[in-house]
Amino acid sequence: MLYYSTRNPELRHTLDQVILNGLAPDGGLYLPQKFNQLPPEFWDRATSLTYQQILYEVLITLTAGDEYNRQELKEEIEAIFDFQPELIALETDLTMMDLNTGPTSAFKDYGANTLGIFLRAIIGQSANVSSRRVNTTQLKKTILVATSGDTGAAVANSLKDYGLSPAIQVVILYPKGRVSEDQRLLMTTIGGNITCLEVDGTFDDCQAMVKQAMSDPAIKERLTSANSINLIRLYGQVAHFIYAGSRGIDPKTPNLYCVPSGNLGNVTAGYIAMLMGNPTKQFLVGHNTNDMFNQFVLEGILNNQNTAKATISSAMDISRPSNLERLVVLFGGSYNLDGTIYTMPDIAAMQKVFYVQGFGDEETQIKIKQVQDNYNQAIDPHTAIGFLVLEQCIATQHPEYKQVPAVILSTAHCSKFGQIYFDSVGAQAPVSGPILEARGKSEHIVSIGASYEELAKWL
Repeated sequence: MLYYSTRNPELRHTLDQVILNGLAPDGGLYLPQKFNQLPPEFWDRATSLTYQQILYEVLITLTAGDEYNRQELKEEIEAIFDFQPELIALETDLTMMDLNTGPTSAFKDYGANTLGIFLRAIIGQSANVSSRRVNTTQLKKTILVATSGDTGAAVANSLKDYGLSPAIQVVILYPKGRVSEDQRLLMTTIGGNITCLEVDGTFDDCQAMVKQAMSDPAIKERLTSANSINLIRLYGQVAHFIYAGSRGIDPKTPNLYCVPSGNLGNVTAGYIAMLMGNPTKQFLVGHNTNDMFNQFVLEGILNNQNTAKATISSAMDISRPSNLERLVVLFGGSYNLDGTIYTMPDIAAMQKVFYVQGFGDEETQIKIKQVQDNYNQAIDPHTAIGFLVLEQCIATQHPEYKQVPAVILSTAHCSKFGQIYFDSVGAQAPVSGPILEARGKSEHIVSIGASYEELAKWL
């Protein structure tokens, strides 16, 4: 399988190059020439497969033709993924998929650990990998990560230790004052080959700095990104959509997937699952008031806000979602080399696949309490937006969806937003084990300004 850039359909790179580069040389995002479909017989046996087995089959299907040792990949998945999504039945046709069961209590653990598996396969330093694909004496990679809250911790956890240092160093950029205390602790208390840069700016600033570094001829050869701009992270998130679908009353009945969204990585992964054959009725995409994707899908208007608005669902405080570029191309659009849209995608087709709506802080907090009262489930503000978008869609456009199986993705543990939960419910949030452990450790933080010059100087 070869891969092209969203800004250059003639580009041809291997999967190793995709993973190690992160971003295409022209600043675009990588896509495969095609997404392989899962074979028809897979769907007949999917109900009996474990999550780990589904992830394995998804990955070998998406990477078919790439020379990764399948037995070693299977062993790595079984060793690393000692966690899986928990499906919680709330009503007959309503399920919440808890994706917060991993080592950093957020859905980002799924994509980040998949990236870690493939990086270790490439440099040959996994305990289960018998031969190197790349000579580590020639490979010195710095993994750059911009995080709005959860990605940084997930990537740090997936790439700490494992014998990767000194070949792999991880540098995390996060916006000062715009992540919760527990989100910060989960990444700043690791140390070792993990460095955390606290940026005096927004997540959009952090993401722009990472992208500029990835395009800087002076240093880009020794950099890669672990954000969802790295395609292999999206591949790791495809499986939980298929896992949820396989556990329905009838696995062949299309589901609604209610996805809280910021950078659009998770919903792009869901769309890839749909292209692979996962029965899907529609994606209900929920945003906070940073709802540029809503305007784009509804009206075909690309409104790049200069600065993201601060909300209580801070991991979605993103005004320029990177994965929109992938979705535009997948729906028939194209890009200029400077990152502006050259040809608009098929907006009507996007509207059939995505229902999109944004919500404010007050209604988000009300929904947190309602879910606690009605279902005895403690949720974070991002998950609350998943509930809100389903409710809004049924009330305003599709009343028939009340009888359609719906899966709401719970994307972060409520204890990461303990004060918001307390303000909403009037009780203390339950605390996850990883967060409790992080609270007892010392932090390691480097402060920089929101300019690429400061990042380049530091690198």
